[in-house]
Amino acid sequence: MKRQMLLAIAVLGTCFAVLGARQTTRVGVINDAETGTPIAGATVRVSESGKATTMPLISTASQEDGTFELPVDGVGGVLEVAAAGYATKRIL
Repeated sequence: MKRQMLLAIAVLGTCFAVLGARQTTRVGVINDAETGTPIAGATVRVSESGKATTMPLISTASQEDGTFELPVDGVGGVLEVAAAGYATKRIL
């Protein structure tokens, strides 16, 4: 059975003003649900309609401390988090 990820994704809809344009960035931390250990290298992406796709709309990877930043300006969809050995999580 795949281990569970704790998506302590304090998905903070942080907004930045860049040259008069508004950019939204999702930030968060990905940890192992049992141990609390940060998960480095997890793929964080936005996919269409919550379906796993081979072509994500936009993606990034978590850092060594489990943190990530994903600019989502003008991109709609479902946030997915995947890491080797863990079940994929989808956040609506």
